[in-house]
Amino acid sequence: SGHGWNTRYAIIRGICKGLKYLHEELESPIYHLDLKPANVLLDEDMTPKIADFGLSRFFFGEEQTQVTKTSMGTLGYLPPEYIERGVISNKFDIFSLGVVIIKIMTGPKGYSRSAEMLSHQFSELVNKNWRSRFHSTSLNMVQSYLEQVKTCIEIALSCVEADRQKRPDIGYIVNKLDETEMLIQLQHALSIDAGSSLDQISPDMPTGSGLLDASPKIESGCLHASPNIEGGLLDIHPCQLDFLFEPNKLISCPLRLTNNLGDQHVAFRCVPKTPEIYLDGLSQFQGVLPPRSTCTYVLTMEMQQHPPTNMDALSLILESCVVPQDIGDIDDYMSRQGPGHAVRLMAICGPAGKTVISEVSYYSSFRLSN
Repeated sequence: SGHGWNTRYAIIRGICKGLKYLHEELESPIYHLDLKPANVLLDEDMTPKIADFGLSRFFFGEEQTQVTKTSMGTLGYLPPEYIERGVISNKFDIFSLGVVIIKIMTGPKGYSRSAEMLSHQFSELVNKNWRSRFHSTSLNMVQSYLEQVKTCIEIALSCVEADRQKRPDIGYIVNKLDETEMLIQLQHALSIDAGSSLDQISPDMPTGSGLLDASPKIESGCLHASPNIEGGLLDIHPCQLDFLFEPNKLISCPLRLTNNLGDQHVAFRCVPKTPEIYLDGLSQFQGVLPPRSTCTYVLTMEMQQHPPTNMDALSLILESCVVPQDIGDIDDYMSRQGPGHAVRLMAICGPAGKTVISEVSYYSSFRLSN
């Protein structure tokens, strides 16, 4: 009790990431089977650590479910299929996770109260209560916090579904939280990105990870606040990525790409020097820009406790080439044809207010023949 939303949200995300590691990132998944607040330890930075694996079980090979007559777990966190039939699966932990999230958001009696109400009524009540607590927060932050609250309570209520088949997998939950963070970064970037707005997004434009503003348009003048790359297929702004570091938070930087060619489509993809630094390794950061169009993307770094010491590790190569409109698979096309241009973008990561001279390296350039 007494912790603000930022702390609670970080704890929720940390527990979900820890559970994802146990369920999906080990060769033999581990089901905890006694997930509850008492078994989540917090370090001095309020980073959660899942503890007490005394009841945990390994699941091997294709094994997904077990049935047991052994009594285990803690009342109040046990799913109905275990209470009624002794069924153990990955959805056992998911049910417990839902109860934990509800209690983090609403207090010790929150889950019992949720059982007395329809899901949408309880969700509305939680959102209303948190909205009232944000009364002294800036409007931009309120919208971000409320989006996080909405996502978390929806996840929690789906986790405590009586039918285990309706409960989400932990991978879906983590992806949902990441998507929410991307949306918030989108809103923040657009709020400071002159000429951009959410209602300009077009469904016909590329759908790579972090798409912000994809309306086909010409934006003369606004892309040249810092140097662009002469002779390239794409105008790139900024030439240096500037990540404002915050401990244990996803941090992002917008990147605007413009295809100024009058009648040719340009495909692009991003190759980070150190993929593990970035969310999903920027594996989905690719697309095709129609002639005379602009996109703004958000590049997001994974949460870290301390800023990177080697800024060169943050650099990335942005490859681009002229392509037919019906290109199909971008990776396959570029692997066969090679990039038309490749530009190395440097990046910095530090606290707000730190400034470093912009730098861009012209890596290589040649035009593909069509």
